[in-house]
Amino acid sequence: MTTNVRFQEQLLLDNEDTLIRESQRQFLRQLHVLNARIKEIMENQEMFIKFKESSSLQAKEIQAVTIHSEEM
Repeated sequence: MTTNVRFQEQLLLDNEDTLIRESQRQFLRQLHVLNARIKEIMENQEMFIKFKESSSLQAKEIQAVTIHSEEM
């Protein structure tokens, strides 16, 4: 009887370990997905900033040309 109880206890511990490992795997998968999404967002933000700077520069160039043509 004692052997049976020990066996059952060991099974429970093994099941618990398996659940913990699976939870850790799921967490790591979700973390990888989240990290990829954050990287994508940061890249998009960088592209937006470059676009915004480029647009601002173009607007200044257009304004300079407009002022120059009005002076003529």
